[in-house]
Amino acid sequence: MKISYYLARRILFTIITSISLIAIGAAISSVAALDRYEALIKEMQELDSKYVSVETHEPSSFWVREHDGVIGVFGVDGELLYTVEVYIKTLPQKDRQLIRDGIFAKDKSQLLEILGDYHA
Repeated sequence: MKISYYLARRILFTIITSISLIAIGAAISSVAALDRYEALIKEMQELDSKYVSVETHEPSSFWVREHDGVIGVFGVDGELLYTVEVYIKTLPQKDRQLIRDGIFAKDKSQLLEILGDYHA
Protein backbone atom coordinates (compact mmCIF):
# COMPACT_ATOMS: atom_id res chain seq x y z
CA MET A 1 0.00 0.00 0.00
CA LYS A 2 1.36 3.34 -1.03
CA ILE A 3 0.98 6.45 1.18
CA SER A 4 0.13 9.59 -0.67
CA TYR A 5 2.49 12.56 -0.55
CA TYR A 6 -0.07 14.72 1.28
CA LEU A 7 -0.79 12.05 3.90
CA ALA A 8 2.93 11.55 4.58
CA ARG A 9 3.38 15.30 4.85
CA ARG A 10 0.47 15.53 7.29
CA ILE A 11 1.86 12.69 9.46
CA LEU A 12 5.30 14.32 9.53
CA PHE A 13 3.73 17.69 10.46
CA THR A 14 1.80 16.03 13.33
CA ILE A 15 4.92 14.31 14.65
CA ILE A 16 7.00 17.51 14.53
CA THR A 17 4.22 19.51 16.21
CA SER A 18 3.82 16.89 18.97
CA ILE A 19 7.56 16.81 19.68
CA SER A 20 7.68 20.62 19.75
CA LEU A 21 4.78 20.82 22.22
CA ILE A 22 6.41 18.22 24.47
CA ALA A 23 9.70 20.16 24.40
CA ILE A 24 7.93 23.44 25.22
CA GLY A 25 6.09 21.78 28.11
CA ALA A 26 9.32 20.36 29.47
CA ALA A 27 11.01 23.77 29.25
CA ILE A 28 8.13 25.46 31.08
CA SER A 29 8.18 22.76 33.74
CA SER A 30 11.95 23.19 34.21
CA VAL A 31 11.61 26.94 34.64
CA ALA A 32 8.85 26.45 37.22
CA ALA A 33 10.97 23.92 39.11
CA LEU A 34 13.94 26.31 39.05
CA ASP A 35 11.77 29.09 40.47
CA ARG A 36 10.62 26.78 43.30
CA TYR A 37 14.24 25.78 43.95
CA GLU A 38 15.40 29.41 44.12
CA ALA A 39 12.52 30.24 46.50
CA LEU A 40 13.50 27.32 48.72
CA ILE A 41 17.15 28.40 48.79
CA LYS A 42 16.13 31.95 49.73
CA GLU A 43 13.87 30.64 52.50
CA MET A 44 16.70 28.47 53.88
CA GLN A 45 19.09 31.43 53.88
CA GLU A 46 16.54 33.53 55.77
CA LEU A 47 16.12 30.76 58.36
CA ASP A 48 19.90 30.45 58.70
CA SER A 49 20.28 34.16 59.31
CA LYS A 50 17.44 34.09 61.83
CA TYR A 51 18.56 31.09 63.89
CA VAL A 52 22.32 30.80 63.36
CA SER A 53 24.55 33.29 65.04
CA VAL A 54 27.08 34.92 62.76
CA GLU A 55 29.59 35.09 65.59
CA THR A 56 31.55 31.92 66.16
CA HIS A 57 33.28 31.31 69.40
CA GLU A 58 36.40 29.22 69.20
CA PRO A 59 37.56 27.90 72.52
CA SER A 60 40.77 29.26 73.98
CA SER A 61 41.89 25.83 75.27
CA PHE A 62 41.82 22.43 73.62
CA TRP A 63 42.15 18.72 74.25
CA VAL A 64 43.82 16.41 71.73
CA ARG A 65 42.41 12.90 72.10
CA GLU A 66 41.61 9.81 70.09
CA HIS A 67 38.37 9.89 68.11
CA ASP A 68 37.35 6.89 65.98
CA GLY A 69 40.93 5.79 65.50
CA VAL A 70 42.28 9.20 64.46
CA ILE A 71 43.42 12.33 66.32
CA GLY A 72 40.51 14.49 67.43
CA VAL A 73 40.63 18.09 68.61
CA PHE A 74 38.08 18.88 71.30
CA GLY A 75 37.08 22.07 73.04
CA VAL A 76 37.37 22.21 76.81
CA ASP A 77 33.62 21.54 76.94
CA GLY A 78 34.23 18.15 75.29
CA GLU A 79 32.77 19.11 71.89
CA LEU A 80 34.60 17.62 68.91
CA LEU A 81 35.88 20.50 66.79
CA TYR A 82 37.63 18.55 64.05
CA THR A 83 39.71 15.50 63.33
CA VAL A 84 43.20 15.11 61.90
CA GLU A 85 43.68 12.19 59.52
CA VAL A 86 46.52 10.66 61.49
CA TYR A 87 45.69 7.11 62.51
CA ILE A 88 46.52 6.37 66.13
CA LYS A 89 47.66 2.82 65.30
CA THR A 90 50.52 4.22 63.18
CA LEU A 91 52.04 6.09 66.13
CA PRO A 92 54.61 4.75 68.60
CA GLN A 93 53.16 3.14 71.74
CA LYS A 94 54.14 6.10 73.96
CA ASP A 95 52.36 8.61 71.68
CA ARG A 96 49.30 6.37 71.41
CA GLN A 97 49.00 6.33 75.18
CA LEU A 98 49.46 10.11 75.43
CA ILE A 99 46.67 10.72 72.94
CA ARG A 100 44.37 8.17 74.55
CA ASP A 101 44.87 9.94 77.90
CA GLY A 102 44.46 13.34 76.24
CA ILE A 103 46.89 16.18 75.70
CA PHE A 104 45.86 19.61 76.94
CA ALA A 105 46.71 22.67 74.84
CA LYS A 106 46.34 25.99 76.64
CA ASP A 107 46.01 28.00 73.42
CA LYS A 108 45.90 27.69 69.64
CA SER A 109 49.65 28.02 69.16
CA GLN A 110 50.27 25.14 71.56
CA LEU A 111 47.59 23.12 69.78
CA LEU A 112 49.30 23.69 66.44
CA GLU A 113 52.63 22.67 67.95
CA ILE A 114 51.13 19.42 69.28
CA LEU A 115 49.43 18.61 65.99
CA GLY A 116 52.63 19.42 64.11
CA ASP A 117 54.42 16.73 66.10
CA TYR A 118 51.97 14.09 64.83
CA HIS A 119 51.26 15.29 61.33
CA ALA A 120 53.52 13.88 58.62
